[in-house]
Order: sequence, then C-alpha cells, then structure tokens
Amino acid sequence: MLSSFSIQRLDCRFEEFTKHHWANAEAGALWEPRISKVCACIAELEWRSILEGVRACALRGVAPHELQALSDTLSSHDLMLAPLEEITRENGYASARRPARPGAPFSYWCAVGRASDVALLKSAHLRGDNREIGRLLGYPSCCRCFFDKVWVAEGFIDTTWPMAENTANKRLVTPTHIEIPQVSKCNILLRWVGPRIVFHLPCSFDCRPTVELADKFTQIARDARFHQEMDWLEEMLSWHVEWSALNGIAEIMTPVGTMWTVTDATSERYRVTYAGAESVKATGLNLDFSDNQRQPSLISRGVEEHPGEFIPLSDKSYRDQEWYYTDNGFSSRHDMHREHEPIVRLAVETLTQAAGNVLDLGCGNGALVQTICHFNQKLVPWGVDLASDSITHARLLMPQYGDNFVVSNIFDECVVWSDGRQFQLVILMPGRLTEVAAAQAEGLLKLIRKRAHHLLVYVYDGYRNQRASIQDMARKSGIVLSEDCSNRNVAMVSPAWLSSFGRF
Repeated sequence: MLSSFSIQRLDCRFEEFTKHHWANAEAGALWEPRISKVCACIAELEWRSILEGVRACALRGVAPHELQALSDTLSSHDLMLAPLEEITRENGYASARRPARPGAPFSYWCAVGRASDVALLKSAHLRGDNREIGRLLGYPSCCRCFFDKVWVAEGFIDTTWPMAENTANKRLVTPTHIEIPQVSKCNILLRWVGPRIVFHLPCSFDCRPTVELADKFTQIARDARFHQEMDWLEEMLSWHVEWSALNGIAEIMTPVGTMWTVTDATSERYRVTYAGAESVKATGLNLDFSDNQRQPSLISRGVEEHPGEFIPLSDKSYRDQEWYYTDNGFSSRHDMHREHEPIVRLAVETLTQAAGNVLDLGCGNGALVQTICHFNQKLVPWGVDLASDSITHARLLMPQYGDNFVVSNIFDECVVWSDGRQFQLVILMPGRLTEVAAAQAEGLLKLIRKRAHHLLVYVYDGYRNQRASIQDMARKSGIVLSEDCSNRNVAMVSPAWLSSFGRF
C-alpha cells in the first residue's frame, strides 16, 4: 500500500486484539493497581476538562450497566451523556470501533458535553465530519490534519511510525528504526493498557500544541486532587519503551511488561525506540530489557501464570484441560507453547497475505494449526492424526471446522487430499518419513509437492530423546532445505525442492 511515509505496508489486517503480560509477579502486583487508578483519573479528566473550558465535548464508550450512574454524575455538573451508537465491547484498547453484533456484549459510544455542543457533535458524527468532531473534542489543528492524512486518507490503523517520522527531534538509526531521544507528554505508547495524558493521536512526539494541552489536563487533574495518579502517569511517560511491528502484529516492551496488538502489516520489522529518561526506572523495580525480552514473541512468555492468554480459543475453558497439551505429546502448556512458538512465527510470516487451507500432518488436537490460522482469518485449518481422541478434541476446539479433522494415517490418501484440494501450507515433522518404508514416504512427498505451496518442517528438542537439528532430520528424510536455513528447529521448504529425494 502506498504511503507518504517511508513504510511499506501490506494490504491485509488481523482481527482486533490487545494482550498484555507483566514482566514478573512483582511488576504486576505493584503497577496493576496503579494503572487502574490512573485510568480512573483519566476517565474523570475527560469530563472535568469540559467543565474547565479546555474543550467542548468528549467521546467515550460506556457499558449499559454504567450508563445511568455516569449520566447522573454528569447531570449534576450540567453536562449530558448522549449515546450515538452501539459498538462491540472491547477488552482493551481498540484501533477502531466495530458495530455491535446481535447477542454479543456491547457498549454505547457516547458524546459528553453541554446540550448545545453535544447537538453539534451528534450532527458532525452523522455527517462523518472528522475535522468538526476533532475541533469539538479540543484536538490541536495540526493533529486533526495529521489524522485526516494518516488515518483517513492513507488508511493507517496505527499512527506510531508516522508520528515518529513526523517528529523533528528524532534520530534515524536505520531506514526502519527511529529513536525518540526526549521524554514527551505526547507519548501515547502505553495507550494499549490505558495510560496517556492526552485523548487524541498526536502528530508527533514533539507537537507543541499537544504538550500545552497536556499541561492543562495535568493541572486540572491535580486541582481535582489526583496528585498521586499524575505522579505515576508522569513517571510512566518517562520510561524507556520500544515499539516494533512485523506482519501486522505490534509488540510494545516496557520495563514492567509487554503488550501485543494489531498494527499495519509489513514484511519488514519497523521499530520506534522511545529513550525516556535514562535515570528513570519503574519505581520499586530494577527492571530493564533482557535479551529474552528483546526477542519479539507471538505467544505469551507467561503461559505458566496466564495459560493460553495470548492465543484465544473457541472455548477458553479447554485450555485448562490436561488433554490440551498431552494430546500433542507435551507434559505442560508451557512446554507446548515454547515448542510451537518458532513454528507459528515462521508460518505467520510466510502466510501474511495468503488465503486457503493449512494442513497439519500428525495434528494431535489441532492446537498448532488453530494458532496459525488465528493470525490470518483467510486461512482454513485441516488436520490428520491416528489418535481418535485427539481428533475429537480438535473438533471441540474448532467446531466450525470439525469435518476438516480426520482420523487417519498421514501416509494414506485420505479425505483431506480428495477432490484435488490444494493447501497453502502443509506442516510435517520429517522424522515421520524415516519411520515407514521408502515408497510410503516418497508417496507422501509427491502429494505435498503436487498439492501444496509451502511445506513447513520442524523438529522438537526432545524428539526420540535426541537434539537433532532440522537440517539433520530433513537430510535423513530426503528433504532438501535452502542454504540460508539457520533455525535449528523449523524451516520452510518450497515444494520444488522436493524433487530430489536423497533417501530414495
């Protein structure tokens, strides 16, 4: 997708999500209640800033059970709350509102302000007049223009990179890495968990009108005796934060935890490093980015404490069942997620723009292929396994695709191969090819070469109590890997490379 900013975007988007994981238990115990209080302060600041004349209106989502109490509070200050539409209730920050779905939890998207101003906002909302809406919400004119250009005209869903590139006082580390060296009240990199001092998307990290607006909001909050909350917020805005994005997923690392959310899809990794104040670390903690933290993760590193938190299941209660991981040969969820992570990462990177079928040969209960397909809603999961109980569980996890999971030997031409069905990706542990006669192995590889665009091969660290590399295992199986294959456990193979069967 074309852009006036130096970022090459792909024409695809993942379903909205926001997830967060604390760096450790101490960080969560200390900062979760603080962030909760800061967010409550910000919610009150939205309407107090109207009372103080800083802006005319505010927009916010309100759950149905909160509507009357908030309306009563506002009316006591001669303000009104006017629902504009029903929207899908999100568990965290969302980059865009989605219309409410029948029978699903929803919130009211509401205008807040004095009656005459709310009438103007409702009219602008009906017209889709973003400039007028921004004016009534008190957003700086430069930021309203930035929003029209970046969000409306160019279709960004995350303004972090354009905001960084638009910053005068920045350092271009590489063409895909920008450093923001100064602490700024324009910092909205923590918005995915709530804390921010302004309510709009600033045009840069050094936007002077935004800083002036932030100063006014700060004073209003302190006048309302939110001194502690503002101290915490100002400290958080001084933390070192790193935003990185690849294949439509953004990872935001802070001293106290990591967030993952949807962003604009790119085939290259883009990074924005907010240096913060070197002397400032999270109060009560001595945390910095470890080497492990610097490795972007598709799957939460906290699966022991928050099992399955990052990967949504059709019914999350199944993640607590022992069979969820034992079906797949693991002794714990933690072990399963650790082994699956490099497979998921490579599959997601390869299939960013793809649509079609994904087949896991020896799928267990399908948890792996389900995770891969979660990141691209255009993909359809399929699986084959000899264990009937595992296939039964796969149908529980993915009832809408129940017929796609078959009890069969992976070397049989079963129903998944019928009707000339094609696959974007086939997943195979190549050691299975060494467990059967050469003719059976060759037959399967020929099917894959004919029907699949990609073959992903992998080996688990504990396979047969050996630490065989994927290169060794592929060589024994008659699969030729590319020369640039560097990962010990997983590799992507073009079916054309299957033309030479070294074993046969």
